[in-house]
Amino acid sequence: MDPWRRKRRPFDNEGFFEGLEEEFRKMEERLNEIFDEIPGIESGIMEQEPYIYGFSIRTGPGGKPTINEFGNIKKIGMEKDLFEGREPLIDIIEGKKELTIVAELPGVEKEDIILRLEDNTLIIDVDGEERRYHKRLPLPANVEEGDMTYTYKNGILEVKLKRG
Repeated sequence: MDPWRRKRRPFDNEGFFEGLEEEFRKMEERLNEIFDEIPGIESGIMEQEPYIYGFSIRTGPGGKPTINEFGNIKKIGMEKDLFEGREPLIDIIEGKKELTIVAELPGVEKEDIILRLEDNTLIIDVDGEERRYHKRLPLPANVEEGDMTYTYKNGILEVKLKRG
């Protein structure tokens, strides 16, 4: 048989996976130790709901970055505070005549969404059967209190507010 015809496959070698399972087990143990050391976490809380924390960065007018946090862990100073519900990922689109707020709210029904305007802040509350969301969003421009329209389709909430 021609030696050039038979190609070696990288996973044919039994030694490749040797010890890999043991390394994953060690990593899992270390992660459990780390979570046990975090102050303020009640025992058993990790089994209730996963921690979710993320952020999006967007460049605004004049090149100024805007950072939006989302998830179910709210950063307060240097400590993290777990709250009930998640903060949705939000994007604000500023037009000349209106503001458009786009929020990702997967897994809820339109009837579960409650929107309020208070002191130029949009409040989004969702209390669904399986998922809860909450967000207090200070608006970057003044808006007319009584003129708000919204649509919700495929987990995406789009709110339109006329500038005041």
